[in-house]
Amino acid sequence: MAANYDFRENPNRKGKGEKEPLHPRIVSRGIIDTEKLIAEMTRSRSITPGEVKATLSALAEVMAEYMKEGFTVEVDEIGKFHATLKARPVTDKKEIRSSSVHFDTVKFRPATVLRRNIQTGELIRVTPDKGFRNSASLPEEECKKRLARFFEEKPCITRMEYSKLTGKLRSKALEELNKWIRQGYLKRHGSHNIAVYFPGENYHSFQE
Repeated sequence: MAANYDFRENPNRKGKGEKEPLHPRIVSRGIIDTEKLIAEMTRSRSITPGEVKATLSALAEVMAEYMKEGFTVEVDEIGKFHATLKARPVTDKKEIRSSSVHFDTVKFRPATVLRRNIQTGELIRVTPDKGFRNSASLPEEECKKRLARFFEEKPCITRMEYSKLTGKLRSKALEELNKWIRQGYLKRHGSHNIAVYFPGENYHSFQE
């Protein structure tokens, strides 16, 4: 089965309103979970699903132990894994406290054989109705007007409501809401998917 792809526009990092080049991206078909992988692996092999599941569990446990000790773990035909750290921003090493440094996540670098196996796959461009959605090109002033009308009826708004109100997708909607927070037009309560937005101290000049 071939992979479907569509084109996306790179985010404009210059802030000049110029269009960025389009780049191809795979349109996800969904997630293949562990049970599906195990079923495929055992279909024509003399190993049982239980054996594969136990092996994967043991592998994950041993990999984590070695990465916690500072090792890079290499799995043949898959790739290399290593742990990363996070800490509060500092400009001087003397400001660093060991208690503020923590393990963060795991980085993965695919093996050459894995990359080559993927590169032999087929690609088909999807039809427009099945491709990526794009944010509506609604001018900022119109977004402000719609938001102001919304606040006439309700005291706060969520990101999902703002996206529905303006046609802006998640990243673009958050970019605009955060911009207005910085300017004092809005204030936020909560975080992530449970955040709500209220008129801020400068809201009186929101549409000026």
